[in-house]
Amino acid sequence: MSPFRDAIRIAIFEKLFDDSLDISKTIIGINSIIEEYSKKYPEFEKKEKIDLELIVPIQIPPGGEKGDCRKVVDAVSESFNKLGGGSTIITAVGSWLDEEDSVVSDHCLIVVTSMLI
Repeated sequence: MSPFRDAIRIAIFEKLFDDSLDISKTIIGINSIIEEYSKKYPEFEKKEKIDLELIVPIQIPPGGEKGDCRKVVDAVSESFNKLGGGSTIITAVGSWLDEEDSVVSDHCLIVVTSMLI
């Protein structure tokens, strides 16, 4: 993984977990790295992309209604279309361990986009 990709992912997660965080130092660091890459590779910042993906479980949660999950997927897809100029939706099955260390599986959709850095 490249330094700017790692820094961008960290900045995204920091803001998702706490929107009040000041990530200006991280942004300055990312811009510095991109400037260095741009010196080595002409038009780097105009051509380089970063992939973003979000996994959305699609089984209706308790108390949910039919169409709830589709609304989430549609909202993510719309946002990703604005960020990257398009998105792809992939069907998948995800799994995790529950409190008793048993494997739990769920159908999900993965919404993916590639956006310019």
